[in-house]
Amino acid sequence: MYKFEYLTSPSEINKITTLPLGEEFLSEIVNINYSFAVYNKNILYGTIKIPRKESIRNKETWHILNFYIDNSAFYIVNPSDELPDYILELSEKQYESGIEHFFYIFLTILKESETYLLHIEKNLSDIEEHIINKATPELMENFLFSHKRLSELHLYYEELTEICEYLEETVNHNIISWKLLTNKTKRLHDYVAYLREYTIQIRELYKTYKDDEQTRVINLLTIVTTMFFPLTLITGWYGMNFSNMPELASKYGYYVLIGIVIVIITCEIAFFTKKFKIR
Repeated sequence: MYKFEYLTSPSEINKITTLPLGEEFLSEIVNINYSFAVYNKNILYGTIKIPRKESIRNKETWHILNFYIDNSAFYIVNPSDELPDYILELSEKQYESGIEHFFYIFLTILKESETYLLHIEKNLSDIEEHIINKATPELMENFLFSHKRLSELHLYYEELTEICEYLEETVNHNIISWKLLTNKTKRLHDYVAYLREYTIQIRELYKTYKDDEQTRVINLLTIVTTMFFPLTLITGWYGMNFSNMPELASKYGYYVLIGIVIVIITCEIAFFTKKFKIR
């Protein structure tokens, strides 16, 4: 039978230094920003990063699980981080060994990751739907976060796959199957690769939407310029004020010119409405 302890205070963590490879373990987890595992002399230690599910405005995007396991004990060392509830719930259960306990924690992390990735996929689907209607700055901020997050997760599951393959080769156990974890991390890695491709499609959709919007604006400006070109011509023509222009001395010249302008604008509006379906 083994004992399990969750160490958070400096005094509790300090007792790890008295254990075999304890000092090496504590030195390696300082300011760690990636997942790793080491198995040596029947001792397994390392760090597993766990994706947070909080709001995108939370800059802390990872939980950090530091673990040390020998034949008689399983220690989780987390000086400054609260772990997810499902990790703490598993910590209350008892298993045949610390290695088996760690296996089920690892398996649960991967199961929760599936739910997290499904949430990201739904979020991307909502973004795609809203882009078709109208993209807002907040929506694009959400999209950029998701795209960046998937890049991080892609590397994260590569790390977990390497850890699982390492454990599969080095840690022998009669009950648990590291191959199960290896296959699961590979599937999650492939899923993230699919979601990254999805973000590229959404980005292209947004680019197309912006290009279409810009094209509509340019078309509108072109039509307005074309509509006022005859009026500009008339204004320039009669603005010359030659003395032998009979229209200038005519009693009804001004009103006739107004009528001509109205007819021209009406004809242009009818023409562009028919050809370009202006609404």
